[in-house]
Amino acid sequence: MWMNYTVLVIVWLAYGLIHSALATSNIKRYSVDNFGISDKGYRVFYNVFAIVTLIPLVYVGFYKSDRQIFEENLYSDVLGAVIFFIGLFVMILIIKKYFAQMSGASTKIEDGLHIDGLHRHVRHPLYLGTFLLLLGILFYRPQVNVLISTIIIILYTIFAIRWEEQKLLINFGAQYSEYCASTPRIIPRFFAKRKNLKIKK
Repeated sequence: MWMNYTVLVIVWLAYGLIHSALATSNIKRYSVDNFGISDKGYRVFYNVFAIVTLIPLVYVGFYKSDRQIFEENLYSDVLGAVIFFIGLFVMILIIKKYFAQMSGASTKIEDGLHIDGLHRHVRHPLYLGTFLLLLGILFYRPQVNVLISTIIIILYTIFAIRWEEQKLLINFGAQYSEYCASTPRIIPRFFAKRKNLKIKK
């Protein structure tokens, strides 16, 4: 049993590492230069590959029956559903608004850095929504495989966020650093004062 859980951890980590590696500009540029793939074509390949390889992981990590952590009840089901749909709503808002970018911050390179909407409260609302969705599933399906998958995804995402923000700092410099100083990364502070930032190119 523990071997199965170890394999689950390894596979989730491998997926995250491959996903992050394919997102690097070096691999993207190598693919474009050596395989005749356009930038748009690479983005399509990246998204299709990420979704197709994610499907079996989601099944094993979230839908396959496993040992329960605690007995399900009406309260855990309702709490899980509420958290799940809040997270899903946040994700839909961000995906709809930044479908082409999915960068974790509201960035429009041609006009500078614009901070609006949910990004006024938290730097990475997409990941906040993802974490809420995962926690909702965990309350609704309190199983060991769901707990392991949730922990691995959250921990890896927190690590990946730091790498992602390094790229944003390179693109936007001191103003993005100021945005980081005034806006929390994941957990929003709704009543804190915020500055309207815009980077002039």
